[in-house]
Amino acid sequence: MTGTINTSDEREKQQIREVAKKERNVAVKVKPLIRAFKYNDSVKKKGEGARVHFGVMAQDLKKAFESEGLRAGDYALLCYDEWEEEGEVKSRYGVRYEQLMAFILSAL
Repeated sequence: MTGTINTSDEREKQQIREVAKKERNVAVKVKPLIRAFKYNDSVKKKGEGARVHFGVMAQDLKKAFESEGLRAGDYALLCYDEWEEEGEVKSRYGVRYEQLMAFILSAL
């Protein structure tokens, strides 16, 4: 199977610029935050047979941006959602890994 194609036509973009120094600093801080982990739901279902994944903890990513005085929510690589479920507010962070990998590569 082939991978997903993301449109990257320059004609569909604006405010194109170099990666700023503070952004590069964040990218350098994020690379060592990549961890191996297992998802809670998978461990419940499969026990030790649950597969190992690699990635960052979204909250750590957010802190890395804040350490440079940047708002992580201004960048498409970090997502945050809130919703109500049975009268309770739930929330979850997410990471767009194709964005994150490009971001980290910008600092190499």
